[in-house]
Amino acid sequence: MSDQLCTPSDLACFMQDDADTFTAILCIEAATAVVQSLVGQRIIGDYPPGAQELELARAVTVTLARDAYLARDAYLAPKTSHALTGYERAYEIAAAVLDESPHLRAALRLQYDRRAVVLDDPDVQLEALRQFAREHGHPDCQEDL
Repeated sequence: MSDQLCTPSDLACFMQDDADTFTAILCIEAATAVVQSLVGQRIIGDYPPGAQELELARAVTVTLARDAYLARDAYLAPKTSHALTGYERAYEIAAAVLDESPHLRAALRLQYDRRAVVLDDPDVQLEALRQFAREHGHPDCQEDL
């Protein structure tokens, strides 16, 4: 079994409905992969089970898995030779949902992306914020920082 940031029972509880276990696992694995791909690392191995630090990733994963699960008829129908696999389609749906939420992507990157620099020095933090403002076109913030 691959990484899962939530369980089929979490998904069923979130949807307030029973979930087919096979489809739930497929959607959860795809959603977990989308989240971990965004932040550039396997989040699962970095925290103990139930760690508070995983709550953001878990909440996003269960939401993406729900959206993929609800669209399951699109990818669990009989396959043709050129059709995507169920996992590929679930991944595609979860990725599209996350792509539509820039603030959620930014929150995930801020929380989990190890490629980001750890900033302990306040002067370094301030310069990083200024750089972020310049790169992302926030002219109102550039001078005030």
